[in-house]
Amino acid sequence: MQLDIILRTHDGNSVHPRRFDKPKKDIVWRSVRSLMTAIKNVDGCGINLTVIDDHSTQETKDFFRRETRGINSTVVGLKNAGNNASMLVALAMGKESKADLVYIVEDDYLHQPDALSVALDTWKKFYPKNPFPLMGMSLVDCASNYHQESRDGSAGYIVGGTDRPWRTIEHTGVTFLLENGVLQKHWQPFEEIARYWPYFEERITFNKLWNTQVGMYCPLVPLAYHLWENHPFYPVDDLWETNKCLELVA
Repeated sequence: MQLDIILRTHDGNSVHPRRFDKPKKDIVWRSVRSLMTAIKNVDGCGINLTVIDDHSTQETKDFFRRETRGINSTVVGLKNAGNNASMLVALAMGKESKADLVYIVEDDYLHQPDALSVALDTWKKFYPKNPFPLMGMSLVDCASNYHQESRDGSAGYIVGGTDRPWRTIEHTGVTFLLENGVLQKHWQPFEEIARYWPYFEERITFNKLWNTQVGMYCPLVPLAYHLWENHPFYPVDDLWETNKCLELVA
C-alpha cells in the first residue's frame, strides 16, 4: 500500500478563532512533530510526505527540515498566500496522486503516535465491507459532535475497529484520509470550497458526498485532535505536553 500525505502549514495568524488558546507557531510545531512520529511508526506502507508551506518564518521552515529527516519528504513554498490558495494546491496535488490513499491534513492536528498505523489497519478491515462506492476516514472525533449546538450529522452508526470503536460521520473539515478516486471522480465540490471559502462551506460542498458516495468513518477514541478546541471526554493535554518543542520555550 502507498500513502501520500499532503500537509498544509502556516505559522502566522489562524483563519478562525480558537477555543484552544495557544500560540499558532507552538500549535504548528507540536502538530508537525506528532505527525512525524506517527509516520515513523508505520510499517509495511510506503509513505511520501509533501509539506505545502504558506510563507512561514524561516525558523519554522528550519524546524520542518529537522523534523522530516529520515522521511521521504518535500517542502514546497506556496506561490500565492492564504488558506484558499493552500487548500487548492493541496487538493489538486491529492487529485493527481497515484497512491492508494491520500491524507490531506492541516497544521493544527495533533496526532497520537499510533494514529496512522491504527487508521491503516482499520482501513483494511473496513474497506471490504464499506457499502459505498468509495471510502474515507477522519482521524478526529470532532468535539463539536458533543456540543448542544452540534452540527447536523452528529448521529451515526457504530462500527467495530481493530482496537477501538468507530462510527459513520457526515461532517469533516478539509483534513481527511481518502482512497484514490474520491478527488478524481468528485472534484467539483472540493474545487468550489478551495476557490470560494468561506462563502462556500464544507456542509454545502464535499460533505454532501459523505455516506452517499463516500463512506466516511471516525474513531470514537481520537487518533488525532483538531486544536481549535479540546475534547470533552478525551482531553489533549498529555499529548500536547509530550510534543513540546524546547526550541520555543523561552
